[in-house]
Amino acid sequence: MRAELNPAIDDRWAPALAEAYRALEEGHAPAEVAAGLAPIGVVVTPEWLDGAFGSVSPVEAAVDAYVAAHAEEIAALDPSREELIEMVREILTPCSGQELWTDWWLAVFGAHVPHPRPSDLIFNPPTDVLPEDWSPSRIVDEALAYRPFVL
Repeated sequence: MRAELNPAIDDRWAPALAEAYRALEEGHAPAEVAAGLAPIGVVVTPEWLDGAFGSVSPVEAAVDAYVAAHAEEIAALDPSREELIEMVREILTPCSGQELWTDWWLAVFGAHVPHPRPSDLIFNPPTDVLPEDWSPSRIVDEALAYRPFVL
């Protein structure tokens, strides 16, 4: 898979968001905390900080922020069918330490297939298909073959 299809999060993001989490717990203003993250490229709104923390870990928040910050790059990646299959494989069987990148792979996969809910194909396969028949290549083929109904 091409290197640009892999996430390249700055190693400073997770510790910075852990520190932001601590600062918010200590009562610092969300606007102040958000401004402190900007120098390392974490551009988030105070509202995002309020919503992100408490529901996910700082590391998960870092991944979510990274995906949101790179939406335009994700849209421009243009992965091949084989690369999409590899992404689905990464989602289904993450290597140790790579589990947090599921959101990245889902964002890239979802941006490049016409299916409106590609994560459903991965995590909620059709009940009429045997699990052993629901492979990454079949998931990609289903996602690419989707055509909306024209009314």
